[in-house]
Amino acid sequence: MDERITEIEIRISFLQKTVADLDEVVRALGDRMDAMHGELRGLQAELARDIELAKDLADEVPPHW
Repeated sequence: MDERITEIEIRISFLQKTVADLDEVVRALGDRMDAMHGELRGLQAELARDIELAKDLADEVPPHW
């Protein structure tokens, strides 16, 4: 009976370590995703500005006309 309890305690310890390791990975991936979302928002804003600039330039008459 003592051996079974010891084996269960060992398995629980390994599971706790695994859960802690996985939690660390998930948190790191969440932080990375947040950073990527911020970068994506910045790129979307930059693209929107470029599109507006292109629209403005499309309406202009070239200087040689």
